[in-house]
This record gives sequence, structure tokens and C-alpha cells, in this order.
Amino acid sequence: MNNAIDVGKLIDEGPFTTLQKLAVCLAALSIVLDGFDGQLIGFAIPHIFREWGITRSAFAPAVAAGLIGMGIGSACAGLLADRFGRRWAVIISVLVFGAATCCVGFASDVPTIALLRLVAGLGIGGALPSSTTVTAEITPAE
Repeated sequence: MNNAIDVGKLIDEGPFTTLQKLAVCLAALSIVLDGFDGQLIGFAIPHIFREWGITRSAFAPAVAAGLIGMGIGSACAGLLADRFGRRWAVIISVLVFGAATCCVGFASDVPTIALLRLVAGLGIGGALPSSTTVTAEITPAE
């Protein structure tokens, strides 16, 4: 007597519920906010150059720090998701990059921006793979 339930089959063959649609929308929102973060720094850089009187080369570490953070964050996202669950991985990632991005507005020098961009990159790097995995896992096949 085998009473095992195949959860994957239930999700793949079941209806696309309101809760699943909400989860997909929230995951998509986290990816959109990730892109918004990248656009913000691109918009702010010329203004920072003028206001602080710095050159492009002086600001390069801040831009590079964000990319380095994204690489590390995406590499570590799976570990975080396996340890705490995918939902928590997305929540923590979005919280980290959201808080760091907000704090960039209060930074007073390039090293501070670089540190905050590194932290934001960690969150962004973790949010993208975690969000797409959650979406793939909870949506029906058809």
C-alpha cells in the first residue's frame, strides 16, 4: 500500500492558483528592482562626478564592486537557499540589496559607495537565481 503523494506532479497538473500568481509577481518584482538598482547608479554617476569633482577612474572601484558582489552573491545563492529555503533566500537577498541601495544615497565618499555597492551586489546576485528557481518550482507545467 503506497500512499505517497507526488507534489511536483500535483503542481504541474494542477490549476494556477491566485497564491501561485502572487508569488510569481513578487519574484518578478524582485528581478525588476534588481534592474532598477543598476539603472540608478548609472543615472547618478554624472551628478556625483560634478558634485564631488571626481573623475571616472576614481569612481571605477564603486562600479566594479557592484559587479563583484553580484558574482559572489549568485555563486552563494544556492547555499543560502539550501540552508534556509528558497523563499527566505529571496527575502533576504531583496532586503540586503534594498537596504544597501537606499544607503548609497547617504554615502559621502567613493569607498563608502563601493562598499555599499558590493553589499547590494551580493543581494542582487542572490535574488535573481533564487527568484527564477522559486518561479519554476511553483508554477504548473501548462
